[in-house]
Amino acid sequence: MAGISRTGWLVVAALLALLTAVLFLMGRPPICPCGIVSLWHGTVQSNQNSQQVSDWYSFSHVIHGFIFFGLSRWLIPTRPLWVALAIAIGIEGAWEILENSPIIIDRYREVTMAYGYSGDSILNSVSDAGFMILGFLILGLSFSSCSRSGRSATI
Repeated sequence: MAGISRTGWLVVAALLALLTAVLFLMGRPPICPCGIVSLWHGTVQSNQNSQQVSDWYSFSHVIHGFIFFGLSRWLIPTRPLWVALAIAIGIEGAWEILENSPIIIDRYREVTMAYGYSGDSILNSVSDAGFMILGFLILGLSFSSCSRSGRSATI
């Protein structure tokens, strides 16, 4: 993608590897404890919710990417796009770590009907970050093509 250098992509990969390592050190399961890996799991009230590559919550992470892109072009418009993406991954990764902490998991169980919920698998958390990156890049490509075509691309 225009605007993201090789260095930028290496930073993205390093941040995703760091997120994976932190979640692993927190004791999160790499995949669903049931042993099944699937691309989509659409049943919210099940033991595979937030365990697979994608679920109903994946769409919200794409929206996070849209929001982070918009904020980055507003708050740090002169910085390279990869810097904005790295910051977005840092924020998304921090959320995934917090979301999988005992205090948040316990609170989620208290206020919802999430029977047996024990947090996300590493696969799901890293995929959530990937969906955020997808949303960020979709908007980035849209604005990049607008600026090349002469249409206004400012936020």
